[in-house]
Amino acid sequence: GIIVGTSLPGVTLELIRRIDKDGRVQFVIIGRDQNGTVTLNPGDVFVTDLKYGNYCVDLVRVEESNVPIYVNVSLDVSGSMTQAMPTLRNSFTDFMSRLPDQAMCQVTLFDDQVVYLDLRTGDTAVYRPAERCSTFIPTAQTTRNIQSYNGGTNLTNVLGQAYTETLKQADSTNMVALLTDGDDRAGSRDRYNALRNTHQQALELTGVYTLINWLGNYQPNSPIAALADESIFGQ
Repeated sequence: GIIVGTSLPGVTLELIRRIDKDGRVQFVIIGRDQNGTVTLNPGDVFVTDLKYGNYCVDLVRVEESNVPIYVNVSLDVSGSMTQAMPTLRNSFTDFMSRLPDQAMCQVTLFDDQVVYLDLRTGDTAVYRPAERCSTFIPTAQTTRNIQSYNGGTNLTNVLGQAYTETLKQADSTNMVALLTDGDDRAGSRDRYNALRNTHQQALELTGVYTLINWLGNYQPNSPIAALADESIFGQ
């Protein structure tokens, strides 16, 4: 495991992304205090590997609060997620509250269809461009459409769209976050092969980081598990 820390009082660190390339490890880290994002200087950050000890940290780029961050969030509202809807809503609102001030989001609800969520009103649409994540305030109005519609699941479709959207964000730090139980009856070998190709393209061109929050009746053998850079369970 990796521990990232700082001695700065009142500052917490968020590990946005880990990049393993050419035998070297890079971390994208954002510091935050009660007023928002803070600038980190050399010596402010330590990185410890629980197995091998301290990393030598070279601060090669200071990311100010205007560095673009793009986050694509996909919420599984299929029939198999019915009992997990309260956890899904809580996990989603908690995740959104942790995003940096400058983060831009696209949020989709999906079963066998995909719709985009208006973060300000809670309405849904066939498509919406990215908007500031901070415009989302969890209320009964804005979360009313986050409910199970008893449909099937098409994970390859929604993830394919998510990675395609990251390709439009080549100058941003990119993340795809998926909240699901992984149950996908509509998947096929051809669809998953196509998805892996799209993911690889997005990874090479944008360094996209994939987070999967496994909820409900978690399917441990789901083919999408291999795409995850990080997995969490029921949070």
